[in-house]
Amino acid sequence: MRGRDGMNIIFNILSYLLLAGAIVLMVMALLGDVEDWVIKYYSIGAIACGVLFIIMRILLNIARNMRVAADNTYEILSLIEKYIKNKNGKDEAPSKKELRDQKTIEKFVEKAKAKKQPRTVVAEKPAPTPAPAPVENKVEYHPLSYMEAKPLFRNKIYCAKCGSPMEVLNTNRAIPVAKCPKVSTHECNNPLIRIQQIEKDFVLWYKVSYEKDDYDTFTTKAFVDSVSKVKVNNGAVTFEQLTATKFTPTSGGKKGGIDI
Repeated sequence: MRGRDGMNIIFNILSYLLLAGAIVLMVMALLGDVEDWVIKYYSIGAIACGVLFIIMRILLNIARNMRVAADNTYEILSLIEKYIKNKNGKDEAPSKKELRDQKTIEKFVEKAKAKKQPRTVVAEKPAPTPAPAPVENKVEYHPLSYMEAKPLFRNKIYCAKCGSPMEVLNTNRAIPVAKCPKVSTHECNNPLIRIQQIEKDFVLWYKVSYEKDDYDTFTTKAFVDSVSKVKVNNGAVTFEQLTATKFTPTSGGKKGGIDI
């Protein structure tokens, strides 16, 4: 048994004896039928034993904590020694003088390298900023609303079956359409057509008639400047130029039209 373990056991026994003595003296002071001065000494002795018990327990706890800290330090130093041995490939750890000499050599080598190869700070060139993609000057396509289509197509759209001027109406879904007025009286059976369909057919017609390959969005100016009349027949749209040239995108190869 280690000497420090034996001392700890002895101090533990003494502390518990003091606690037992304090209890006995306190019981004798409370229950004993003796004179007052004896009770006084019993009480003083019980208090003294209790105070000594507390002090000894505190000292024992301090000693135990110090022992744990010392054991942890010893283990850490052992690990450091093993690490140094493995690093240097030696069976024994280097002495303090060897460690100092090794640090001195490392510092000397670092200074020599710094003199031979002076550090220069090279500013990194910023990465070239990519040029912005060219923005095409194209107008985003928006189908004409009823309020826009009605004045634009007034006296422009005609029924190819009965020759009546077609009306521009607004549906419950806010989709403008062209309708022959005689359909309501059953005098004509030409179905209605969406204004948006007329716009798409006009784009095709305009590109071919005016050789505008880059034209892909309906514009009211192009329509007004180039079209004199629009004829609709069962969904097929025929545009008449101001120069009387005709073109029907959906003519199906009929005479007087260009099939696309």
